[in-house]
Amino acid sequence: MSEPGSHTDTHGGPSEAIVKAGHEPDQVDVRPVAKFGAALTIFAILAYLGLWGLLKFFESERVKNQPRLAPMASEQERLPPEPRLQMAPGSKSELKSPDYEMVQQRQAEQDQLNSYGWANRNAGTVRIPIDEAMKLIVSRLPTQPTGAQAPSMAGGTQPGTQPGTGQGQPGIQLPTGSSSGRTAEPRKE
Repeated sequence: MSEPGSHTDTHGGPSEAIVKAGHEPDQVDVRPVAKFGAALTIFAILAYLGLWGLLKFFESERVKNQPRLAPMASEQERLPPEPRLQMAPGSKSELKSPDYEMVQQRQAEQDQLNSYGWANRNAGTVRIPIDEAMKLIVSRLPTQPTGAQAPSMAGGTQPGTQPGTGQGQPGIQLPTGSSSGRTAEPRKE
């Protein structure tokens, strides 16, 4: 048994008197805690290695049992033949806005409309700016003779009639059927 003033038994635990008094010892035996920690660490490492091996096994089974894909269904990125659509991988406008090519095309058309150049060098045909071409065409149009004036539309009368009579005036210029209104002939009565 233990000595009357001793707080521990012969087998290392607290004496019965201390336990009955509700007092617990201040010191903890480290050996059982260290054994538990070591056992827990070894178990965690074994569990990790076991799960890693199981995962590798499942991956090899998946690859083994996966059907072979047809060449057209492969996951490789294949580019379509030229010309590629806008914003398609590998296209020239991949990193530009979707309307980039349209803006370029319109700018080229405007440059062609507003500049001089050869339309066909072998035939000797040239291209002139559209504003200059319109001025040239207007200058070549026939002018209206000074003696023949267009009738007035005042008073709600129809062209070619005298006010109040409803009858045509002789000598009025009317467009011909074949001229599309570009030239006029005197009206025949």
